[in-house]
Amino acid sequence: MKKKEGVNENRRLTYFQLIWKALPEIWSFQLFCAALSMGLTWLLRRLIRLIADTSGHGLTSGNFREMVLNWRTPIMIVVGIVFVILLIIFEIFVQIYMCDDILKGRTFNLRTEIKKTFSSLKRFLTLKGILLLAFVVLAVPLIGVGFSISLTSTFYIPNFIMDVIINTPWMITGYVILIIVLVIVAYLNAFSFHGILIDGMTPKEAQNNSRRLLKGNHKRFFAGILVILLIIFAIQIVLGQLTGDLPASVIEKSFSWIPSDNTFSLLDVEDISLLSETEMSIVLYRVIGCMVTVFNIYLTTMVTFIGPAFFFMQLSRFYIIFSGNAQADWPPRPKKVKAGWRIALISISFVAVMVVALVLALTYPLFFEREVPVSIIAHRAGGVLASENSLEGLEAAIEKGCYGSEIDIQRTKDGHYVVNHDNTFKRLTGVNKPSYDMTLQEIKDMEVKDTTGSGELTRIATLEEMLDVIKGKGKLFIELKGATADEQMADDVVRMVRERDMIDDVAIISLKYKLIDYVETNYPEFETGTLLILGFGTIARMNCDDLIMEEEMAAEDTVDLIHAYGKQAIVWTVNTRSSMLRFLDSKVDSIITDQIDLAHAVQEELDQRSDLKVIRDTMSE
Repeated sequence: MKKKEGVNENRRLTYFQLIWKALPEIWSFQLFCAALSMGLTWLLRRLIRLIADTSGHGLTSGNFREMVLNWRTPIMIVVGIVFVILLIIFEIFVQIYMCDDILKGRTFNLRTEIKKTFSSLKRFLTLKGILLLAFVVLAVPLIGVGFSISLTSTFYIPNFIMDVIINTPWMITGYVILIIVLVIVAYLNAFSFHGILIDGMTPKEAQNNSRRLLKGNHKRFFAGILVILLIIFAIQIVLGQLTGDLPASVIEKSFSWIPSDNTFSLLDVEDISLLSETEMSIVLYRVIGCMVTVFNIYLTTMVTFIGPAFFFMQLSRFYIIFSGNAQADWPPRPKKVKAGWRIALISISFVAVMVVALVLALTYPLFFEREVPVSIIAHRAGGVLASENSLEGLEAAIEKGCYGSEIDIQRTKDGHYVVNHDNTFKRLTGVNKPSYDMTLQEIKDMEVKDTTGSGELTRIATLEEMLDVIKGKGKLFIELKGATADEQMADDVVRMVRERDMIDDVAIISLKYKLIDYVETNYPEFETGTLLILGFGTIARMNCDDLIMEEEMAAEDTVDLIHAYGKQAIVWTVNTRSSMLRFLDSKVDSIITDQIDLAHAVQEELDQRSDLKVIRDTMSE
C-alpha cells in the first residue's frame, strides 16, 4: 500500500536543517522567479518605448509639457503600474508564501503561490494598502532598508539634486530627518505584508499587528536579521575570494612575463599555426581569465538568487514565533525532492557559460577594448579646480587637458550675456536679483564668493570672455539657461561665435528641447545637445547632435542606440569614483564632472589594467 504524503511529526528539524533540506527547492524557485522578473522588466521597457515612440522622438524632460500633457503618458503610467504589481507579486508576495509553506511543512509550487497571491490583491485596495506598495517601490530603495523590487532597486535621487540638498543647510537637515522617518516606518511595517498575505488582515490591521509583534522583541529581531545578513555577506566574500580574487592572483603571477601593453588580436591572425610562443600565451591567458571570471560570476549569481529567500525566510520565521507559535524545531519537508533535473539544469547552464567564456576570450577586442577613450568635460567651467563658472576655472580645465568645459549663460537687462548657474546671484554674491533685472555693469561691480572655499573674490564672467579664453584650446559647451533662454539668446550666441570663427570650438546645449531643435534646424553647422533628466522611447531621434543624460538614463542599450543614430552620448554630472569607473570604462563619448583630478586618475588607472583586470571589470558590470 502506497504511503500517504504527509509530515512525520517524530522527525522535526532545527531551523538550519530545514533550510538545508529545502535549499534545492528554494534555488530552483528563485531561479525561475528571477527569470520571470527579468522577462517582465524587458517587456515593460519595450512597451514603454513603443508607446513613447509614437510621438516621433520619444518623451523626455527636454519638453516637460509635451511629456505630461498628452495621451501617451497616462497609458504608460497604467502599463507601468500593472507591471510593477506583477513584479511585486513574483519578487515579494510569492516569496513570502513560499517561506510560509516551507516553515509549516507544506508542499509549494509556483502556480499555487501565484493563485494565492492574486486572490489576496483585493486586500490592498485601500489607501493604506496602496501606500504600503508605493513605499516598497519608491522609498525602500532610497533608504536601503527592507525589501523592494528589481525594477526600482537602483532608484536614487540624482546627483545634481543631491548636490543642492547637501549644500543647503535646511535641505540637508530635512533630508536626514526624512530618511530617519522612512527607516522607522520600514521597521515598524516589517511584518505588515505577512499579516495581509498569510493571515488575511486588512492593511490597517496588519500595520498595527506588526508594531505589536515587534514590541518587546527588538533585540531578538535585530540580532536575527543581522545574523542572516552577515551569513549572506560572508558567503559572498568567501566565494569572491576563492573563485575570484585568489585564482586571478595566481593567473596574473603565472603570466606576469606577458607585456602589459600588448595589442595582440586573434581576429587579425590568418594562420593560427604561425602564432609565436608569446601570442599563444596571450590567447591562453585570456581564455583562462574569461573562464575563471565567468565561473565566479556564475556562482555569485546563484548566491544572489538565494540570498533574498534567506532574508524572507528569517522574517517569516520571526513572524511565526512572535505571533505566539514559538518552535524549538520545525516540520520536515513533506516529500523527498528529486534533484536529478536540477543537477542537469545546473550542469547544462555551467557548460553554456563556459562556451560563452571561450568565445569572449577568442574575440577579446570586440568585447573588452575601448576604441576611443572617454572624454572629460569640466562642469561649470572648471569643476572644483576654481570657483564655478569663472575664467580661472576655464583656464584650469584647459591646463588639465580637459576635452572641454560646460558653462551656463543668462541675458542681462541691457542684452549682454553673463555666466551664472542659479536664477539669481544670491548664493554667489548675496544679491537676490536675476540677471534680466540688472545691467552688465551692475553685475560686473559685484564680488563673487569663491565656491572652492579659498576665500578669494572674483567677478562674474561674460560669454565673450569665455570664448576668447578657450579659442583653439578646447570645446565650450554653452548651456542656454534660465528664464532668458530663448531664440534671441540662441541667435546672439551664434552671432558671437561666428564673429570669432569658433563654430568648431563650441556646442550649444539646453534643458529646453524646443530651443535646441530651433538651433539645429536653423544653424545645422553648430553642434547641439539636449540635457535630459528623464526620457522614454528612442531619444536618439531627437533633433540634436548630443544626448546629455543624467547617470540613471545612460544604460548600455540606450548608448548603443544613440550611436546607431550617429550621435554622441554624454553623461552628467559624474562626480563619484564608482560612477567614474563605470562610465570611463563604457561606450559613452564624454562625461561632465566637477572632479577633474579624480577623473584623470581613474582614467589612468583604467588604462594601466592587465587584460584579466579588464575582463573582470567589464563582465562584472
